[in-house]
Amino acid sequence: MTDREQARMATIVAFRNKIISGMKISGSPLGRSSINYVGDFPYQEVVNAVDPPRSFTDKEISVGTQQVGSNARAKVHEAAWKKLYREFDIRYER
Repeated sequence: MTDREQARMATIVAFRNKIISGMKISGSPLGRSSINYVGDFPYQEVVNAVDPPRSFTDKEISVGTQQVGSNARAKVHEAAWKKLYREFDIRYER
């Protein structure tokens, strides 16, 4: 795996950890994945530059994803992930 691939993976894992912080399933917090990147790319700066996806509103949660639309979660998250990938590419090329 190249340094770019390792840096990208560290960025993705760190962003995932940022998104799931505070989330719980059946009262148990979701586990954070460890990051084993040892290169000098500032992946955490990339993660800090991108806002996490918005949370679903109480109304969206109450009606359920079937009524909101089966792709609702993907649509909410897609913009944030695309921004993360763009930001990574820009900063890695510097």
